Amino acid sequence: MRKSILVPIDFSNNAQIASQYALAFAQKYGYDVHFVHVYQAFKSAFQSHSSNEKDSEQAHNSSQAKLDAFKSNLGLTSSDVTFQCVEGAFLTSIQKYIDEHQISLVIMGTHGETGARKNVLGSNTYDLAKNMECSLLIVPERPNEFHLSHAVLFTDYQKGDENTLRSFMDVVAGEQLKYSIVHMHPEVKDPTVYEELELEEHRYHLQKDLGIDDLQMQLIRSKESTSLVKEVVEEMQADILLLTWNSDKNFFAKLFSKSLAKAIIMNPMVPVFLGSK
Repeated sequence: MRKSILVPIDFSNNAQIASQYALAFAQKYGYDVHFVHVYQAFKSAFQSHSSNEKDSEQAHNSSQAKLDAFKSNLGLTSSDVTFQCVEGAFLTSIQKYIDEHQISLVIMGTHGETGARKNVLGSNTYDLAKNMECSLLIVPERPNEFHLSHAVLFTDYQKGDENTLRSFMDVVAGEQLKYSIVHMHPEVKDPTVYEELELEEHRYHLQKDLGIDDLQMQLIRSKESTSLVKEVVEEMQADILLLTWNSDKNFFAKLFSKSLAKAIIMNPMVPVFLGSK
């Protein structure tokens, strides 16, 4: 049975970019793709049932027309790709779809049609990242040619790092990519020999347990920041960043501050992969 990717879309430019990335990913690694638009119809206790039903029908027809246009722009005819409109709350509807269709990976953009309000209200992407059990791949807003050869894992020696790497290796069908782990040393002083050995030990166990031929590592002396993450991405020529959930579900509390975690997810330089919890 072929595995499936879910791509939530809202017809924005970033959704178009994420969709193209998902299609390239699916073609390379043999996935079916489900494009889903979640919409909510206006309903009120102060109007009649028939009026609510009419509003629901209008919302569905409008969403379906936009979905048909989106499909046409992608120019797809493959039976491996499906399109569907779903009425309901975004998080609940997406999770239900994942469960019902045994989705292996969700791919979506960072900013949608409400992108200008993201700093005030958050975003569907960030909310999904905090709540979803399935693996999630977040695609930047700017278009990039699909290329995947070097995956970089930011680590604070979490137990979940092995699961993150294993989840990613599973979604890329075990393809032999280049893998690196990076630890940010927050102190101003140079890392001690003990700290270097700690990273080396973590690297050794990951490499041994996962069967990675050559897992590179880098210890960076600097306070964590978005500019530092950008420097690491550019210097290491990373194609994708891997981030680990903490087992206590305190979102990146040990790896990054919540504000930095959100900044990375909302404004990624390259695609960001969050392994299944």
